[in-house]
Amino acid sequence: MTNAQVQNAVVYLTGSTGFLGGMLVHQMNNDDRIQKIYCPVRAKGGATALERFHKSPLAKYKKCHFAQPGQDLPHDTTHIILNAYNTRFVEDLGKKLEENVAPMLSLLDTCDKRKDKIQGITVVSTAYMQPPLPFAFPEKGRVPFIVGEKGYTKASEVFDKVMTIYEGRKAKQDNLSESDTKTNKKLKLFNKNKEKKTNNKTDKKMMMKNNKKNVDENDEYFVDLHPYYKKNTYALSKLIMEHLITERYPHLPITFARPSIVTPDREGTYGLDNYAAASMIIKFAPKPVFLAPRCSGMLNTVFVEDCAHDIIEGALVIAKPAVVGAGDNSDKMWHPIIMSTSNSVSSLWEYFHYISPNIKRLRTEKEMVLKAARVLERFFVRMSKGKKQARRLFRAYEGYDMFSGSNWSFPANHLTERNEFIKSAHLYLEKLPVEEGKVKMPKKRHMKKIQS
Repeated sequence: MTNAQVQNAVVYLTGSTGFLGGMLVHQMNNDDRIQKIYCPVRAKGGATALERFHKSPLAKYKKCHFAQPGQDLPHDTTHIILNAYNTRFVEDLGKKLEENVAPMLSLLDTCDKRKDKIQGITVVSTAYMQPPLPFAFPEKGRVPFIVGEKGYTKASEVFDKVMTIYEGRKAKQDNLSESDTKTNKKLKLFNKNKEKKTNNKTDKKMMMKNNKKNVDENDEYFVDLHPYYKKNTYALSKLIMEHLITERYPHLPITFARPSIVTPDREGTYGLDNYAAASMIIKFAPKPVFLAPRCSGMLNTVFVEDCAHDIIEGALVIAKPAVVGAGDNSDKMWHPIIMSTSNSVSSLWEYFHYISPNIKRLRTEKEMVLKAARVLERFFVRMSKGKKQARRLFRAYEGYDMFSGSNWSFPANHLTERNEFIKSAHLYLEKLPVEEGKVKMPKKRHMKKIQS
C-alpha cells in the first residue's frame, strides 16, 4: 500500500502519554491520511483513566479519542501502533514480559480475528535489542533467536517457560504473605526500622544487591545467556517479543520499528518536562554531576520527529505479512524491520563535552579510576543534595553503562550530523524553565569548532 492509497485511517496507539507517544500523536493529528486516534490511558495516582486523559495534552488534539485499556479494540480500528513499554533495564524477565508483552499479545489476538479490517501494525522495539560488537548487523536486521542453555530457537518456548516459572514464583510469594503472623509482621517492622537507621552506610550496597537479585532470578530462566542480555532484560525482552509476535502472527501486516536513543526535536522545544533517555543527558550536561561517564562506546541518536515518522509510515505503508527470509538458509519467517537510526555517533563523554564544555569531566578508560571517581562524586552529591539525588545519579550511571561501554553495528537510516544534535541540545537548554536550571551557553566560536 502506498501513501496515496491510505485514507481515513483509524489508529489505536498505546503509550500515547510518553515522550515518543506525544510526538506520534502530534504528527498523526496533522496527517491527512489519519481520521481518528484512539489513546488508551490508564488510571493512576488516584485519578481515573478518563480524568487523566482530559488533563493530559491529548485532550487538545481534535483527532484524539479516549479508549479504556483492557477493553475490546474499537470496531473501526484500521491501524495499530504498539508503543507502550517500560524502559527499566535491570528487572525480572518474567515481570517485564507480563507487564509489556502479554498485553500486546492480547491486542494482536483480537487483530487476528479481524484480519480483513486491520491494514497495518507497527510494534516499537529498540535498535539495542541486538548484542554489541563483535556481533555485526545482520541482513535486513534479522537478528537470530538462540537463547539459553538448550539453544532455544522458538520464542514461544522461551515465553511459556519464563511465564510458568514467574507465575509459580509469584504464587509462592502470595502464599508466604498470606501465612504471615502478627509476630512476623512486627519482626518485619522492627527490621525495616533498623534498616532505615543503617541506611546511610548500606544504601549503595542495597541497590546493587537488588539489581544482583534480578540478575540471579533471571539465571533461573536460563543457565547460558549472552552477557549483554543477562544485564539488560529490556533488550532481551524485546528480542523475545519480536520473534514471538512473528511466530504467532505471521499473516498479520506488521513491521518492527527499532529506534536508537531518541533525542528532543531539532527546534529544542519538545519534551522540556521529560527525563527520557537523551533528555536526561542534556539536563545533566550543564550541571556539575555525571562527572565520570564511560567514553569507550559510541551512542547512536535519532531525533524524536524522525523516529515518530518512521513508526507512522511503518503502520500505514510498510507493514506486511511475514515472508520467508532469503539468504538465511532456513524457513524462518520475518516481518519488515525499520531501523530508526542516524549516522551521528558520539561517546557519552563527547556528548556531555560538546553540550557543555565548561564542565570538566573525567575522560578515562581505566576501570579502577572510573570507579573511584564515581564513589567520590556520589559522596559529594549525597552530602550536598541528599540521598534521593545520589540514588538518581547511581541509577543513571547504571543505565547508561550498558550502552556507553560498548559499540554497535547499525545502518544509518537518517543522515543527521552530530552538530545538529548539539545545536538542538543548546536550544533545548535555553528553553528550559528557570527551575530546571538555565545555564550560560557556549560561545558561538565554540560551536564553530564543534562543526569543523
